Amino acid sequence: MKNKALYLSFFIIAISVMLSPLPVAAEDTLPITLTRDDGLCDNLDFSDSDWRLHYFYTSPVYHLKDEVKKLRFTVTETTSNDRGGGYPCFALAEFFIYDGNGNQITLSARNFSTNAQEPKEGPMRNICDNNYGTFFHSLWSYLDESTGPHYIEVSLPRSMKEFSFAYVSRYENVAPSTIIIDDAVRLEEEENKEKEELERYENHTDTLLCEVNQVVKGHEWDIDLILQSSDDYVRYTALQMDIIPITEGLTGEGVDFSFLLNKDRLPSHEVAIGKGDWISTRVVIYSMSLDSIRGLDGTLIHMHLASKDLIPAGRYVFYIANIRLTTVDKRERLLNAIQIAVVSTDPDEPEKNSIYLTSVGADGMAKLSSTEAKPGERIYLRANPTSEWIFKRWMVEEDDVTINDPEATYTYFLMPEHDVHITAVFEVNGIDIVTAAGSKSVIHTLDGRRTDDHPSNGIFIISGKKVLLR
Repeated sequence: MKNKALYLSFFIIAISVMLSPLPVAAEDTLPITLTRDDGLCDNLDFSDSDWRLHYFYTSPVYHLKDEVKKLRFTVTETTSNDRGGGYPCFALAEFFIYDGNGNQITLSARNFSTNAQEPKEGPMRNICDNNYGTFFHSLWSYLDESTGPHYIEVSLPRSMKEFSFAYVSRYENVAPSTIIIDDAVRLEEEENKEKEELERYENHTDTLLCEVNQVVKGHEWDIDLILQSSDDYVRYTALQMDIIPITEGLTGEGVDFSFLLNKDRLPSHEVAIGKGDWISTRVVIYSMSLDSIRGLDGTLIHMHLASKDLIPAGRYVFYIANIRLTTVDKRERLLNAIQIAVVSTDPDEPEKNSIYLTSVGADGMAKLSSTEAKPGERIYLRANPTSEWIFKRWMVEEDDVTINDPEATYTYFLMPEHDVHITAVFEVNGIDIVTAAGSKSVIHTLDGRRTDDHPSNGIFIISGKKVLLR
């Protein structure tokens, strides 16, 4: 019974072992870095084909979670310094790819590419011609800084999860001592994305503009500083600038600058004002929480300029220079300097008022000598009717304004101390008036062109005769 029990126990253990799953190789994650510890640059031998010292390397089989279609092999360190251009670089006699079962995958020069093709020697076909005496040599006649680390890319005939590789290197010149294996497709996508991001960043434009409004003649001005951006791609956390007065009359101790931030665009920002170089005022707008400036364009700062004493009438200029925007990723963008002109007017000088002109009948046939004027200034009126129209008269809404000759095509009036509204009245000269709804005939413009969009207003030709459509 004891023997039967022991036999039964061995049988159960054997069955359990048979039913247990086979061990599965651990998955490898790209990128994979190979160094001397992985056997690089330690397997030196003479090749039987050309009796030269070569380095032979065969990698283990790699098991990936995801399939790859294109692999990139980057050499970041080599065993020696090639005097032609330094290192890292490749000097490969042959390069092989195997599937997970160790079967060699047939490759041609079309399957290989590189970022550092040497123009003087070593064409890519030498890497897969089964001749140890010919070499692919990456860039050596120029400095390596022009390309960065050299790599070769291998386009696989089919997508693979398991692979290994081998190469024969020309050791007497250079042999890889560090290689990084990665998915070239993913790297290219990342590089293209980085390139697109860089191009978009470089093409982004920002402009600082200003609008000046005199609040109190000779004493106070409001200046709005407006940031205009080409798009909302580049975001900023801070703005700094130097305000540099140019005209002496605006730099006295009696002139003060004050600033008010537009909280709709800068909800968490603060403003710091200090003394800059020479006579400049340094202004810094910043956010302690690094919040970005909101919106594509609009007023950032309301700057108020106030003088305790009257500034003589004239035009005063100052510059805003060294304008720097700090991006969210802590880069700086330098904007063009801007010139701000502040105009001071005499408080005793009378205000200019506006003249508004409209027409009845024919648009664009009446003109003013000026659209604004001081009280007592003479304003001239001129009517220029075409042959289809007759000028009738000038009409004015304000009772205290008198037109010298209301029915003359050229006349004038004296400007009062308020706005004036003038109307030029025209009538049609011998042309039938037709309602647009009642016109069913073919309509031509005055230059003889047929129009099919059924105009509702203006002079046209219908059945060979000029008519006014209304």
